[in-house]
Parts: sequence; structure tokens; C-alpha cells
Amino acid sequence: MAIPEYFDMIKNADIPTIVHRALKEGNPLYPVPKIMDKTDCEQLIRHLMQSEN
Repeated sequence: MAIPEYFDMIKNADIPTIVHRALKEGNPLYPVPKIMDKTDCEQLIRHLMQSEN
């Protein structure tokens, strides 16, 4: 399916907006095995920003 492992288009300045919107939409509306907090979301996004280069 060619889904990238990392997303280089995400910028550090985007993180607060992404986190805010994700938490607003996902907590507690979706049944998930783990409710993520702000720190969890930031760490996940930073992981997705990493590249192998």
C-alpha cells in the first residue's frame, strides 16, 4: 500500500495543533485500549516525524 513509516511534512510548530485536535476528537469518544494524554500524543507524533536519514 506504500504507507510511509515516517512523515517528514510534520513540523515542530504543527505539534500543539495536532495534539489539541486529536485529544479533543478522540478522548473519550472512541473506544480504544489506551487513553492517551498530551505527553503520549506528543511522543507519538515526534516518533512519526523521525526519519532514517
